Amino acid sequence: MNSQTQILLLPRNYESTDEYYLYDNTVYTINKVLNQAGINSAYLDDKPIQFLEQRAVEWFLPVLYISYNVLIENKEVYEAALMAIKEYITKSSPFTRGEENSVKLKVVVEKSEDKTTKSIEYNGPIDGLSDLKDSILRIANE
Repeated sequence: MNSQTQILLLPRNYESTDEYYLYDNTVYTINKVLNQAGINSAYLDDKPIQFLEQRAVEWFLPVLYISYNVLIENKEVYEAALMAIKEYITKSSPFTRGEENSVKLKVVVEKSEDKTTKSIEYNGPIDGLSDLKDSILRIANE
């Protein structure tokens, strides 16, 4: 992660030793959405990338990695990222009621300068992304 990246999009297999990265097929879109919202995001691409396409009503999002420095120096970044994603999905599904838009998201938070991490998974309506920011702060402070 370079020093200007605020949110890193991780593949599903980020903890494995596979010879490729397995991303949900939304990675490019979410990266673009975040960058257009003024959030410097990036994804790992130093190995071949494969995509997992899941055909469902749910939105399967890449894993969001939030570094310790972002949590300390710019706490608004991850909240803005969640709001940008929520707005994009809402606009992309204009004929679906809010409670029908379902999202699967995993957030990995770097808890301290020693690089320990903790993760939280969200599976629910798109409107719940707004409340996820409090859970991110909670696990960061545990």
